[in-house]
Amino acid sequence: MIFMRVLTIVLIFSQMICAQTDIINSPFLISNSGGEWITDNYNLCFSVGEIAIDTHTPQDIILTQGFHQESNYQITTLIPAIDNYKIMIYPNPSPDILYINSDLNNDVDINLKDIKGSVVYSQVNIKINNNYSLDLKNLTSGVYFLEILITNNQKQVYQIQKLN
Repeated sequence: MIFMRVLTIVLIFSQMICAQTDIINSPFLISNSGGEWITDNYNLCFSVGEIAIDTHTPQDIILTQGFHQESNYQITTLIPAIDNYKIMIYPNPSPDILYINSDLNNDVDINLKDIKGSVVYSQVNIKINNNYSLDLKNLTSGVYFLEILITNNQKQVYQIQKLN
């Protein structure tokens, strides 16, 4: 009788240990809701209900709390940095007019994108070597990304903050 109880307890605990080993070795998310939004430039994976942001690294595992860990990874090719171009953008943050100045002599393309990646302003084949001004008056306050595309697919991206 005692042998059967001991055997039952050993079997229960061994299953719990194996179950916890599976949890540690296979990452997953426990959340009541979540989703994924994909656009041309951004991929946003999210979950609802996680408020803690903490990382633990005991022994050989990494446990990250608070962020949905996406399993879709992309490897990108790095483009060499732009050679010695000086681009000045001021004032940043700005309530109305943003000035762009550079020592570039060739034409560039400018795209201003909102936080979702939608293009809110675009201008092609312009020179920015003489204080090019960008009117922000019609935009709502928030964070925008200014892309300056130079020849040979070289691109500089700046974070711009629009104030009221």
